[in-house]
Amino acid sequence: MRVTERMMMDNAIQNMAMNKERLHVLQNKVASGKEFEYASEAPGRASLSMNVRGTLEINESYYTTAKTSHDWVTATEDAFGQMIDAADKAVVLAQKGANDTYGPQERQQMAIEMDGLLKSAIEIGNSTHMGQFIFGGHQIQDKPFSTSMVDTNGDGVLEEVINFDGDAGEMRRDVSPGYTFTINTNGESAFRGFMEALVTARDALNANDNTAIQDALGDLQGAYDQINQFRATNAARQRQLETTMTNLEKTKLQLNAVLNKNEDADMIEAISLMRNQESVFQTVLEVGQRAISAMNLFEVLR
Repeated sequence: MRVTERMMMDNAIQNMAMNKERLHVLQNKVASGKEFEYASEAPGRASLSMNVRGTLEINESYYTTAKTSHDWVTATEDAFGQMIDAADKAVVLAQKGANDTYGPQERQQMAIEMDGLLKSAIEIGNSTHMGQFIFGGHQIQDKPFSTSMVDTNGDGVLEEVINFDGDAGEMRRDVSPGYTFTINTNGESAFRGFMEALVTARDALNANDNTAIQDALGDLQGAYDQINQFRATNAARQRQLETTMTNLEKTKLQLNAVLNKNEDADMIEAISLMRNQESVFQTVLEVGQRAISAMNLFEVLR
């Protein structure tokens, strides 16, 4: 087969184009720091990256849920701390009122203090987080606790009673694969007994009834213990969520490490290859230029 100058020129142009494309790919790799720009350049790596990114999105979704859940139980812990302070003050006040050295006037003053603690307890029971009531179960838009005057015995005498307008619904959240978490506390079970004991203690102090004060003191102490039990449960949830968030953060770091290893270019190698390709391309240009220069006009016209 006769090799014409036209064939030599076409071959030179083809080599220049091919080497220019190789150089372009390497320049992009160095500029972006990535092993590939398009999936077609590395289908296996691209598929792995897609899978890892999908897992990262799921992991981030779980972390966001765990974080918002942790914020909720933290707000619950703050409310429990305030309620325990109120319960502690109520017990001390009832113990003081049960002392026989105090008369009707002193006990009436204590009753005023006890009523103030009742109002505080109602307010704490209606605590909110991000505009939502945290102790009302699923009824997060309405205040769960209130009081009203009711004729409970049908004798025309009105008595103050505690109302709970929430429900016992559990707020459950998926915070990690296969792990569903309850974030709320049943407000009625946790606080109603304490609030009712406050009403009883206040009324007993107002009535100067030492026996009733002693009974109310026992109810307050029992309510104090009950609040602490619910608080311990919430504290355990708080720790579990912190552990879950830590594990999710570790998973995120591991997944990002896999992604970086799969996508990031070895810059030392990439720069070395680019420089070598630049030299090759320059050589091809020189050889092609000589081949084209050697071709006579007759070959061009043919």
